[in-house]
Amino acid sequence: MLRRMRLREIGVGLVALAALTACSEDPKATSDLVVTERDAGTDFRALWTYRSFDVDVDLTLVTRVTDDDCSTTSHLAVNDALSGADSHDLGATPCTTLRLGEDGDIVLDDSPTGIDWTAIDLAVNTDTEVISLGPASGTDPDTGEAVTYTFTISAPPCGDGTDCDCGVLRRSGGATAPSLGLGRVCD
Repeated sequence: MLRRMRLREIGVGLVALAALTACSEDPKATSDLVVTERDAGTDFRALWTYRSFDVDVDLTLVTRVTDDDCSTTSHLAVNDALSGADSHDLGATPCTTLRLGEDGDIVLDDSPTGIDWTAIDLAVNTDTEVISLGPASGTDPDTGEAVTYTFTISAPPCGDGTDCDCGVLRRSGGATAPSLGLGRVCD
């Protein structure tokens, strides 16, 4: 039985909700990077979509760079066959914590990967309730060694005896393993 994907406040710019796709058994995934020059600065917008018979996911990550500021927002929409639609937003987050680079790199805690994540499809595991990007091969900027990176979004139980889930974005691989708390959701 499909469990409800409960991911709240999953910032990282995780995006818009879509309707359940028609009867396709094979998942379909797409991604895109759009760079928009504005009078007040530049927007870097990544959009990942995932469509399957069980669940549709739209994730958007937007970094806005101006002369005075740099912040990142995200929107995540999850529409599963049994539970319906959930939408989660990450408010303006400083670019030192999370940003999307002009090269498509997702930089978490000022730790780049050197990978264009917008060229990598989103994957969804409904059994474990995990959304992921990767694995992708790159070079660790600190050591110069080959490394495999993966980003995951999940909402495990908070572990404090409550009926709450604590969302988190994690990056594995490289000399550091940064993560970003995405808020607490209680039933």
